[in-house]
Formats: sequence, C-alpha cells, structure tokens
Amino acid sequence: MSWFQVLPLPIKSYSLATFSAATALLLTTLLVFAFQATPAILLLAVAMVSAWYFGLKSSEQELEIERQIISKVIDTSACLIVVLDSQGRIVRFNQACEKTTGYSAAEVVDKYVWDLFLIPEEIEPVQTVFSKLKSEKFYSEYQNYWRTKNGDRRFISWSNTVIVDGDGVVEYAIATGIDITDRKAAEIALALSYTQLETSVKQRTAELTVAKEALQAQEERFRCLSSCSPAGIFMADFEGRYTYANPCCLAIYDLSLAEILGDGWENCIHPEDRSRVLSQWLDYTREAGEYAIEYRLQTAEGIVRWINVGSAPMFSDSGELIGHVGTVRDVTERQQTQAALSSSEQQLRTLLENTPDVIIRTDKEQRYIYVNQAVARSQGKPVSFFLGKSSQDLGMPPELCQMWDETLYKVLETGREEIIEFKAHSTDGIRSYQSRVVPEFDKDGVPESALIVARDITELKLAETQRLQLKIELAAREKAEKEQQRSAFLAEVSKILADAFDGETVLQNVAELAVNSIADGCYIHLTETDSKVRLVAVAHAEPSTLDTLNNLRVRSPLASDAVNGYPLVIRTGKSELIAEVDEEILAVAAENAAEIEILREAKLSRRESLNIGSHACVPLKARGRVMGALTCFTQKLGRRYSAEDMAMLEDLAYRVAIALDNARLYAEAQQALSQTARSFALIDSLLEASPLGICFLDREMRYLHINHVLAELQGLSAEQHLGQDFRQLFPESAHKFAPIIQQVLDSGESVLNVEISGENLGKLGELGYLLSNYYPVKNERGEIIGAGIILADITAAKKTEIALKESETRFRSVVESNMIGIGFWEAGGEITEANDALLKMIGYT
Repeated sequence: MSWFQVLPLPIKSYSLATFSAATALLLTTLLVFAFQATPAILLLAVAMVSAWYFGLKSSEQELEIERQIISKVIDTSACLIVVLDSQGRIVRFNQACEKTTGYSAAEVVDKYVWDLFLIPEEIEPVQTVFSKLKSEKFYSEYQNYWRTKNGDRRFISWSNTVIVDGDGVVEYAIATGIDITDRKAAEIALALSYTQLETSVKQRTAELTVAKEALQAQEERFRCLSSCSPAGIFMADFEGRYTYANPCCLAIYDLSLAEILGDGWENCIHPEDRSRVLSQWLDYTREAGEYAIEYRLQTAEGIVRWINVGSAPMFSDSGELIGHVGTVRDVTERQQTQAALSSSEQQLRTLLENTPDVIIRTDKEQRYIYVNQAVARSQGKPVSFFLGKSSQDLGMPPELCQMWDETLYKVLETGREEIIEFKAHSTDGIRSYQSRVVPEFDKDGVPESALIVARDITELKLAETQRLQLKIELAAREKAEKEQQRSAFLAEVSKILADAFDGETVLQNVAELAVNSIADGCYIHLTETDSKVRLVAVAHAEPSTLDTLNNLRVRSPLASDAVNGYPLVIRTGKSELIAEVDEEILAVAAENAAEIEILREAKLSRRESLNIGSHACVPLKARGRVMGALTCFTQKLGRRYSAEDMAMLEDLAYRVAIALDNARLYAEAQQALSQTARSFALIDSLLEASPLGICFLDREMRYLHINHVLAELQGLSAEQHLGQDFRQLFPESAHKFAPIIQQVLDSGESVLNVEISGENLGKLGELGYLLSNYYPVKNERGEIIGAGIILADITAAKKTEIALKESETRFRSVVESNMIGIGFWEAGGEITEANDALLKMIGYT
C-alpha cells in the first residue's frame, strides 16, 4: 500500500470549498513545474486540472452514494468489521460481529474494545498494536481471542488499517476479522493425534528392538561377565556336582577346569573345615534354600586361603530344580585385617587405660558412655560412677555444665571438632585442662557421639604466664627507648628545617642525620618540572661505601615504571617497606647479571660494603602533592624495619615535604603576583567584548567570572552571580545542566553543542534557543580547577529550520488527501512518488 493512500471507509462530510484554495495552489505549482519540464508532463498536468474541474460538481453526490454502498457492504459482509475511533472506542459494529459475540451494536458503541472483548493477558499487546497503528499508520495482521456475551472464547484473525483526516492525523482504525475458532481447534486436535500416534509407533518399535537385542546379547553378556568377573563363578547340577567354573574361580581353588568339575573342588577344603562345609552343602542341595559360608582352602603347596561362598538354586520355567549357581570370593586379606584389628583394639584399650590424659565418650544426649582410668583417678571415683550420667548428674558447677553442653551440642550439630580450655576440681585441687572434642560418625556420616581428650596443662599455663609477663615488660622497655630515640631524632630534624631552608644543603644534612640515628644508608630523590627524578642527597654510615653507592646509582638509575623502589613510591604516593631484600629486588636494582652478582655478594657477605638487609621508602608528600621520595636501608645483621619505624619515617618525610613545599609556594607566590594582574586584565577585556555569553565556575560550581551578555540573558547582574553556587542560584536548571558541568570537572573532557530552549531565552512570549559548550579549565600543572561555559544565540536559525519542516509536512498532507492523481517524476522519466488516485488511474501499485 502506498504511503499516500487513505482508505474511503467512514468519511466525515467536508465542504469542498475547504480544499479549493489549497488544491488550486497545488495545481498552479504543478503547471509551472510542467512548463519547465517535458511536454508530456505538461499534458498530464492539463488533464489533471480538467478532471478536477469536471469532477468537482458531482463530488458531493458521489460521496453520499459511496457512503451508502460502504455501509451496506459492512453490514452484509460475512467478515467481522469493527471501526474504532482514535481512542479505541467502537463506532461501527457489523452484523457478523453481533452474530459472533452475541452483543448488539447498540450495546457496544462508544465502549472500549479491550474492556468488552479481550482476555486480560491480551489487553496490553493489542493496545500496543493499536498505538503503533496510530503512530506509524501501517497495515497490520494479528490473531487473538474475543470473549462473547455468554463467556465463550472465539479465536479471530484480524487485518487492520487506519483512516486519517485532512491533517494526516489518524481518525479511525478499521479491523476486519475472520472467526477461525473451529479451524484452530481442528488443527490442534489433528496435530495432537498425529503426535500421539507417532510416539506410540516409536515406543513400540523401540520395545521390540530392545527385546530382540536383549535376547541376542544375553548369552554373550553372561560369557563376558563370567570370564571378566573379579569374583569366582561356578555352576553345579541338582546334586551339587560342579559343571562350570570361570577363570577366577579356578585361580582361587588353584585347580584346572578338569580338576574342579564334579566333586574335585572338595579336595581343596582345609581338613579342619571339611566336615562342616560338606554337611552344609549336602543340606543345601537337598532343600534348595540359600547357601552362604566362609571356610579355608588348602592348596597342593600348603597355602591356606579364606573364601566366602554363596549359592542359589536355578529352576526351569516349569519350576523344576535344574542346578545351582554360586560365587566364590577370596577373603583372606579381610580375615587377616580383622585379626589385626582385634589385636589393635586390645593395644588401644591398654593405652587408654594407662594414659595420663582424660578420655571420655558421650552419646547424643551428652551422657557418658566411656571414661578411662585417668578420670577415675582425678575424681577419686570408680569408672562405673560416671557411666550413663550427664555433667549435671555428676554435680559439676553450673558454668562448667553450660560450657560442656554448648560445646558438645555444637560438635554434634556441625560435625567439626572444637578445642577448649577450662578449669575443674580434682583430687589435687583446681587444675587447668585443654580439651579436644571430636565428633564420631555413624555409617551414614551423621555424628552419633563425641570423643573428649583432655590434658592437664596446669604447669604449662603457669610457665606461659610467667614468660608472657617477662616478654611484655621487655617489649615495653624497648618501645620506650625507641620512642625516645625517635622523638629526639625528629626534634633535631625539625630544628634543621626551621633554622634556614637553603635547598639541597638542608636535604643532605637530613640524610646524614638519618644515617646517624635510624639507618645505615639514606638517599633523597626530588621530582623535576619535566617529570624527571634527580638524586639530591645521599649518605652512608661508612664513608668508603659512598663511592660504591653513587657509582651504582649513576650507572643504573631505576626506570620510572619500576615495580618497586622510589619510582613506585613517587608514582603511587604510597610508602614501601621491604623487610627482607630478596633476589627479585636485587634484579630490579641492577642493570645486568654482573651487577646482580655484586649486589648479591654485598648482601650475603658481611665483609662487603653494602650488605643491604631491610629497605624502606616513603613519599615526600605535602598538600596532596608528591615531590619526591626518602629512602633508608639497613645493613646490620638482624636489624629490620617495622611498622613503627615506617610511621616515624613517614613523619620525617612529611616534615621535609612541608619545608620543600613552603619554599616552593613562597617562590611561586612572588612570581604569581606579577602575572596575575596582567592575566586578569586581558581576560576581562576579552570577556566583556565578546558577543557570546561566557562564564567561569570553580570546582564547587561557584561563579568566578561572568560577562554582561550572559548576565543579562539570565536576568541578573554580574555582581549577583559572583561567588554564588549555580545550583542554588538557578535550581530549576540545575537538574539538567549540573550533571554536564560535573562530567566536565571529573573527566576533563569538553561537552559541546548542547541545545537549550525556553521562553525566558528569547523575547517576551517567544521561544528562544541557545547552543551551549562546556570546557575544563586547567592550571599550569594540568589540574582541573573549574569549568568554562560559552552560550550562543541560535534562535533565528532554529526558527527557520522549524518553519521548513512544517511547510514540508503541510505539503505532504495535501498530496495524501487529494483525490486528484498526483505524481512526481525524475528528469529521466522515473516515477519517484504517486498518490492512490494516480495509481488507480494508471493501474499500478
């Protein structure tokens, strides 16, 4: 369907005079265009004018006849036809709809179609289709259920289109439907029947195939199973004589097949078990019951084996006994294990009864089911006194009973062991115990009891208390001495920094003071303006080591992206502590394998000059800026930097950094004073002369500067803006533009060409348009200190653009609604667009 097409279903009466002016204008434009194009187009335009002129007089009569015809067609059509207004209310409801739904047209007119006919789950999809139909004016098809007046559901297949008014706005929607309920049910029933039949055929075929394959494979499976079975398998006739034995059975008896058949297997029975085994075998073959026995075999070489034999009778289809089948398993190892286990249990019992540790077992009700002699000795009671009783029954103190109850409950619930310490009365007074409580599990892995092993640690606790007290006193004394040394050192550093700061000389004095107090070696690095790092001070406890240290640093300075050392500290601003300098750190510090060897030997040999043991590097950071790093290391055996040492070094670095930064700020302040006046004068001149609205905000979105153009545009004086927060001064705009400004401040990226519109931006009562751009403002170090905003008035250009779009829309609406054939051709004669009237004339779609 062409996008020019408008279906002639319910049509409102329009005065033909309404369209005459616009139609005449259109035809005049076409004639002018035609004179400048080809003669063929001119003739077509003349024909169109003629058709319009002669058809104008009879249009109203023809429209009335057409309405009557369409009304009859709608009412007598076998299809369901429903006409909806733009809101979804029913305006036409034909006889087919009345017959299908049971509603009359009077009952449904002016009611919403989804309120009457749609089931709940289909309301939203249909409303979505209706909305798209109105907005996109497309032809659509879909299927859904309608509810009838008596509550039945009918399955309808719908085709939809729309009618638009003279302005191109959808006025009506027309739905044409076919009741396919019976066809749908038949299709479903047919598909279901076919599926069931196909399933039955496949199932029966599979069953027959499985049965056939099972019959064919049964004999092969038994043969393979028997020959590969890890257990011995034998078959005997109804009198008990062997008729078959698999390889495993022959190996267990240590006989050949010929030797074991018949009664030959009886020759291997151990003499002490022979009578018992044959008697039970004879009874079994007579009564055809079940047979299970364990006995010993004795081979020709005198080897004795324990075997487990089980057998069951075999019957024919008629129930007649035809023989026996059985299994033989070598259980010699199990018998030996059971004997060893019995011996081990006896040894364990002896150990438990003689150990000095207290051993107790409790059930799930926390009653004692076993106590060893150590319990009886410690409490002066016999073992029988404790069995079957709980802690409360034994008269233990309430707090001890509560501790045991909670511990045992936790162990039995979680299945995890617990270790506790407690004090208890004994015949020797109050003793301290350490107890391990372990769960014991049943065959299903569920805790069923608890094992308690308690050891008397009274003497150990006393010794530990005394040792801990001595350790605390020693640590306190050492800490006090270290704190005193650190305080004296920091006081001396502060004095050096406070007297006079003359650059690198002071830093060298700090390094030498650190070597005399807290380090065996110290060096200080500072960052330059070009991001390079320079060594400005170095000191070592042994003057002869300075040459080695300086040569190494000059020859192999660390790379700026090194993973440790001063580059990492300067890069991240975080301290680094290497308590023990290892091989990897040496590799980073050296340029080649030879230097690694030098450092390795220096570290491992006390005779060498470096002998680096512990390493600490802290940033020189003040006011959020990292200016360098201070590195200290030790070489004395056994001395290592601790967390307390790091805190003191960070305090030292902070004091040095503050002194450095104060000197820098003083120099910058002097220089800035001379530049500030010139910069502000130049900026003020540019801003005030600009025809654009310009302002600057700081990082808190406060106005720092605004020119008169932007101030007037916002309706306030420049003085009323300065120092004010943009978000508080213009709260109605903050929700839209504050996030953009914050984005610029956070990312450092400009946001360009943001369009603003509103009545307050133009003349009174008129809509105005501005184009805004947002830029980050940075200082000389590249740090973002605020945001700049520039606004340009684009109202005139925007209005021109809107007018052009509205003109194009009106022109297309006229072409779509015109009943005169209208088309557009390219210079080569190809039709690019045509309305329905023209398509109907020429017989093409």
